[in-house]
Amino acid sequence: VPEIVGRDFSESEREAEALGLKVKRRAFRYSEEKPNTILEQLPRAGETVKTGQTILVVLSQVNPEGAETPAPVKKQVSPEEEETD
Repeated sequence: VPEIVGRDFSESEREAEALGLKVKRRAFRYSEEKPNTILEQLPRAGETVKTGQTILVVLSQVNPEGAETPAPVKKQVSPEEEETD
């Protein structure tokens, strides 16, 4: 199995096809990588598989918030806590 992590999905799909393998999207994950960049693959690079085997991948997706991680939850401060000096 070739190393396709960090590469573009379409590019990797063509490379895998030339080797008699298939690439299938398993999931998306928010990332700062370019959209459709492969973040994970199974089976891993270097493993031996039969011709026709499918490589499952996790692809990057732009976070609509613009940040890689979810926004932190703001803690609600009760009026009693605000008055404390």
